[in-house]
Amino acid sequence: MEWTPDFLSGLRLKATWSDTDIENRIAYLRSVTGIDPNNLPTNVIYIAAEDAYIRDERWVNVGNVLRTGMDYELGYQWDFAGSELSLLVRHSRTSRFDVQPDAANPEVQSIVTIRDDFNNDLRTTLPPVPKHQTNAQLVYERAGFSAALDVQTSARTSTLASGGGPMGTEYVTDPPTVSDLVLTYDFGLGGFDAGWARDLRATLTVNNLTNKFADSYSTNLETGEVRNYQFNPTYEWTQGRAYRLALRKSFYRGDAPVWRDGQGPRRLRLACAGHADGGLRRNAG
Repeated sequence: MEWTPDFLSGLRLKATWSDTDIENRIAYLRSVTGIDPNNLPTNVIYIAAEDAYIRDERWVNVGNVLRTGMDYELGYQWDFAGSELSLLVRHSRTSRFDVQPDAANPEVQSIVTIRDDFNNDLRTTLPPVPKHQTNAQLVYERAGFSAALDVQTSARTSTLASGGGPMGTEYVTDPPTVSDLVLTYDFGLGGFDAGWARDLRATLTVNNLTNKFADSYSTNLETGEVRNYQFNPTYEWTQGRAYRLALRKSFYRGDAPVWRDGQGPRRLRLACAGHADGGLRRNAG
């Protein structure tokens, strides 16, 4: 269902209900079973003799998946005084996410919010699915300059696994709100008439603008002991704030584009980039 009101030009609202059945889904081999050396993620193997961790990067068949949920979208575009401002917000709510790991076994494992490996003989390699996720993008453009801010967040998830006692251990990941900023300036469109400015573009990207990391911890359900981790077990690596500066320049042969064999103008592009990372945090090892 999509609605565009007449009283506010540029506004768009959309809502979609979906009930999706996926057969033979392929996914990356990983899980969020925690960082306990006795309970490593699915795709991490520890070799004691070498004191080394090996990560398995295969893609595997995880079985059949049934997902039910609602997806909402709000879009708005505003043109004013030679500038353009646009906003796009997407919000997804999952009410059902069942996995059938074995096609010969009709039983399914529900992994919305929590994946219960302790009380369930089924062991899917898919991580638990957050109940809701939100991402938003705000873009401003004017005379060759553009600024884009992307923000994303999701609900907390957990995995109940064996180990730590007869009641098991719950591994929890509370994702951060991550923001990315991209600033772009096209010198030619920005009013520079000099030849050097033609097709010259500079882009500054700042990932994880606020340098946020997930809050990850485990709880022994028998003793109540809580262990905090300094990294996010959902991913192999969690990236801290990172800066990237890229310059791109295109050179034409002659004063005007030269067309050859209908393939468009001959040009030489020169690009360079640099970056500085605010830190990486390891999942295991």
